[in-house]
Amino acid sequence: MRAFLILEDGTVLEGIRIGAEKEIISEIVFNTSMAGYPEVLTDPSYAGQAVCMTYPMIGNYGVCREDMESSRPWVDGLIIRELARRGSNFRKDVDLGRFLEEFDVPGIAGIDTRALTKILREKGTMNGMITTDEAYSLEKILPRLKAYTTGKVVEKASMEIPEAMIDTQVEVMVEDFAQRIQSQGLAFEQYMQFSALTPDKLKEQMRPEAVSRIERSLVLEQIVKEENIQTTEDELKAEVEKMAASYGLKAEKMMEQ
Repeated sequence: MRAFLILEDGTVLEGIRIGAEKEIISEIVFNTSMAGYPEVLTDPSYAGQAVCMTYPMIGNYGVCREDMESSRPWVDGLIIRELARRGSNFRKDVDLGRFLEEFDVPGIAGIDTRALTKILREKGTMNGMITTDEAYSLEKILPRLKAYTTGKVVEKASMEIPEAMIDTQVEVMVEDFAQRIQSQGLAFEQYMQFSALTPDKLKEQMRPEAVSRIERSLVLEQIVKEENIQTTEDELKAEVEKMAASYGLKAEKMMEQ
């Protein structure tokens, strides 16, 4: 199906429709990345914008949902030179065209994206329309384009309820702490005794493989004890405070005197 990209300066570029069959008005921007289009599509910073990818072929490795920056795309539309209809990648979950249709994102292919980029560089970012209406009227469309604003995109892209991705942070922190504590000959259980993170609390928030790393740390700690590696209480406090500070944390429960 024929599709048209109409810019507010009156430029009209013709291509073919990809993705959802719908008409949109958006702010037109470009991205020069050679790869990473799934991340671009799902990046909240592109909310309220239609993105032109300057690299000539997009979609050649499909979309891996694990690589998405958000749970959904945020772009209003996608503008490309050529769409790879079938992505080739062992991690691929879905082809790009189907991904756009799934999330109701329209797009246009067959555009000279580098020529479009030159226009945007010379004249600055401008509004545009992606449409499949072959009977379009510039006299009616151009005033709409000039009047368009992206609106409150920050509110649109923000989460209503904050979510803390604590599991991964805690896993990395505890594993690093355990290694650094053991390298100093300190006792892991002693650290856990007066840190804000108790073993039970950690196990509630961590995946099984992370818990196993904690258990391995405790085994290593036992080896340290058997080898009779000693440290003073002040040294232990100083080391834990130093490590906690490196993470912006506080050792909240200090050892009892």
